[in-house]
Amino acid sequence: MSAYRMTVHSVTGVTPNMAMLGREVLTPVTLIAQPPHEPVKLTVPYVTSFRNAMREAHNRIRESTNSVARIQKSIVL
Repeated sequence: MSAYRMTVHSVTGVTPNMAMLGREVLTPVTLIAQPPHEPVKLTVPYVTSFRNAMREAHNRIRESTNSVARIQKSIVL
């Protein structure tokens, strides 16, 4: 089932993971070696805006967790 969810759909041009989650799901293999970048042309405006919203949310989360991690690390020392 995960193979289906990671395959680009011929009609939508995106994977079901991208369509439903706004991102690709990482598998243990992709955590070890990054997959090659294959540009995907998005044809559905909703998918594009959803993907951008998910990316922005993830970037904000990364920034705030990095900030908190630096603060906690400096307190411990």
